[in-house]
Amino acid sequence: VLAETGNTDELTVDYGIDPLSGTYMFRLRGGRTSCPYEGELKTKFYAKDEYTLHPATMKIEVPKLAVENVNRTDIPTDGAGVFTLHLTNESETREQGYFVLSVDESSNPDGAVVKMDGEPLVEGRKFTVPYGTVLDKTVTIERGAGDTYEHKIRLKLASECDGTASSDVDLSASFQMEDSEVRISTPKGDNWVLNGTAATLPVQITDFNPNTPNFGYIELQSRNANSDWSNATSEKYFYPQERQDQAIASDRNYQLINENDGGVITYEWRRPDMDGTYELRAINLSPSTVSTATRCTPGTKLVTFTSLRTAFTSSSRCSKRPPVS
Repeated sequence: VLAETGNTDELTVDYGIDPLSGTYMFRLRGGRTSCPYEGELKTKFYAKDEYTLHPATMKIEVPKLAVENVNRTDIPTDGAGVFTLHLTNESETREQGYFVLSVDESSNPDGAVVKMDGEPLVEGRKFTVPYGTVLDKTVTIERGAGDTYEHKIRLKLASECDGTASSDVDLSASFQMEDSEVRISTPKGDNWVLNGTAATLPVQITDFNPNTPNFGYIELQSRNANSDWSNATSEKYFYPQERQDQAIASDRNYQLINENDGGVITYEWRRPDMDGTYELRAINLSPSTVSTATRCTPGTKLVTFTSLRTAFTSSSRCSKRPPVS
């Protein structure tokens, strides 16, 4: 019996009798195929690749996958990169195709969360794609549970029954690095009095996490309340132990963060010679902003006081300042 398994496959075949063996001989003249697609067949041993034994058939399924803006950058840490996919079937016979869209798991070693239309794209999603139409789908990429902030995910659109008929795209999602918060926790509250005889003010900095990937160092600044933060005095720089070489190279007045102090930095801030109202603030700077404009992280606390005998007040104002030199 001469038969073809595909429901939409059609073949034109010549046949005859081999005069030497007496068995049937078949030669494909043309047709259309899928699952699997039957391409051109040339001689393999005798006069390798010089003679065509079977011509190529027409392709019933030709999946094509395209995407708008393959690169998404500056995505919030807890956000998602959004991509619009275009699924088409460029069938040579103008027939519909039966495809599966899936994630190439080898491209996702860090466990990024890939979703389509709000649902996890885990085992692949099946689609029927008619010829001449474009099927649009929304795919999102969220950070995985690890510390990776860059994900490059490969998506593959393939025939349900023939993996060789496929098309793929690479999506790139770049997330903002998570900043560590920082807070001046001492002095606490309002109505603190700085005694006129006291030469220093005990300051404690807390609520920071040097283990976050974007942690560079903490800078303690002071200013007269009547001046701008651009004219602030850099009182001290606090570096994690692993950045000691960077601290030394910076030629700054630095102090290493003691890992055994339970996440608390203690510093004796020396009172200015001039009377007046002063403010303190602590800023966490990321490695990427060491030589560029810096910014306050949410929760940066200003401690305001007037020397010599007056009350402390605190607020959560933040402002930008020029690049660090």
